[in-house]
Amino acid sequence: MTDIVSLDDYRPHATAYVVCMDCAWDWVAVFPPSAAMQLECPSCGKPAGEPVDYQNTDWFARFMAGHKKNQERRTLVLLNAARMSNVLCPPPQTPMAGPSLTRPLERMNE
Repeated sequence: MTDIVSLDDYRPHATAYVVCMDCAWDWVAVFPPSAAMQLECPSCGKPAGEPVDYQNTDWFARFMAGHKKNQERRTLVLLNAARMSNVLCPPPQTPMAGPSLTRPLERMNE
């Protein structure tokens, strides 16, 4: 029989988009707020997981200075983080209906 775990025993908790500074593996981590911010990477097992903080120039420089073989993966992590925060990809706007969207550009200035 399986033991039932009470979630209240593990509250409060925090969540963050995390990346391994060594192998560039990314995941969403759930951890107690008092936990050390060097989380264990589920891919390589090293205690090198940190919350993605791409707007912090020091963090960005440390992350991108990692192994050269993972540069494409590192770039994708940064793009994912930006998408999650709607910086690069804001929610789509509802286009305005009407003929103004279909008229040629030179007619719009009349």
